[in-house]
Amino acid sequence: MFLREQGKHLSLQDRGAIVALFHEETTIPEIADIIQCHPNTVKKWIHRYEETFDVKRKIGSGQARKTTPAQDAMLLQAVRAKPITTLQKLKDICELPIDRGTISRRLKMHGIYGRIAAKKEFLTEAYKNTRLAFATEFVNKVPMNLVVSSSFERMELGSTLIILR
Repeated sequence: MFLREQGKHLSLQDRGAIVALFHEETTIPEIADIIQCHPNTVKKWIHRYEETFDVKRKIGSGQARKTTPAQDAMLLQAVRAKPITTLQKLKDICELPIDRGTISRRLKMHGIYGRIAAKKEFLTEAYKNTRLAFATEFVNKVPMNLVVSSSFERMELGSTLIILR
């Protein structure tokens, strides 16, 4: 009936179903089989419902936040000042006693993602022409079996093949 991935938290609907099944006088092991969770989890949510008449998370539950809004702003300022940097360098610059993963999450919250390749500009026509002129100047001075390799241009000058990058 309930298909839940192993190790994942129960959804609000699953927790509500636990309470509903318990009120229908279904046993805890049967509920655990239906919901596909451990019987202790069923007991926990039944107990929580009897205490609070609710199956939502407790307010303030979970781990406390490791950084303050001021520290988050300092991280953003450091990244904007030096966009191509490592998480460890950011940690050192801001002198924060936190893990690099925490820094990565804080930056992602503000739309700054790491490890994106820098965009390189293509060669301009003027630069290509300069390189071509250099190659043609030395075409007769280079032994016939030597090839200058590249990925941008390919040209034949006499019996010599010149490939420009």
